Amino acid sequence: MEGTPIGAEESRTERGEPSETASGWDLTDTAFIDEFEEREGLYRVKYDSGQATPSFAVITIVSKITGIDPLELDPLYDSIDGDVLDALCTADLPSVSRLTFEYTGCEITVGTDDVLEVVAG
Repeated sequence: MEGTPIGAEESRTERGEPSETASGWDLTDTAFIDEFEEREGLYRVKYDSGQATPSFAVITIVSKITGIDPLELDPLYDSIDGDVLDALCTADLPSVSRLTFEYTGCEITVGTDDVLEVVAG
């Protein structure tokens, strides 16, 4: 992937610019990303669940990958209930370790290990 890696760029807030928010979250801030790698259309992101919920991470990362403003993306709940996604990914359930679903033309896999994988459509 060319350009500045996600997570290495400054957020609008850090640059003193106004940010776009929804539900109090800064959808342009990628400070919660610990690791980002891209290989042949597969994006793998390790994020800090102390700073971002899984549903927030999905919206932000898909926005960055597709280049679509996060407020212009299809609503996440058209694909999956964000509250359920967050609950499943943060619960200590031995039977659930990964969850895969389609969102905005991408295949999303979220794990209880704070790893998000996106296959761009």
